[in-house]
Amino acid sequence: MSVRISMHCPHCRARGVGRTSKELSVTMREITFMCINEKCGHVWVATLEAARTLSPSSIPNLMVQLPLSPHINRVDLLTQLNDEPGTA
Repeated sequence: MSVRISMHCPHCRARGVGRTSKELSVTMREITFMCINEKCGHVWVATLEAARTLSPSSIPNLMVQLPLSPHINRVDLLTQLNDEPGTA
């Protein structure tokens, strides 16, 4: 499945399409966008960053330290983690 990331051009508000991206870290990418409005022609760089965890991974990378979303009930999460088979 191929998905193109897009965002509005900050100048003309037409759609800007992601053309290239580069990994800066395991939680951040730099994306080069191009405006599809030929009269505008703006090309810019934006960053995409993982900001917080909504649902914890079952195979976490211990090098990744993302804050938990405020909606996560930490007591319930700890109970679930302690009830997992092989985690004692």
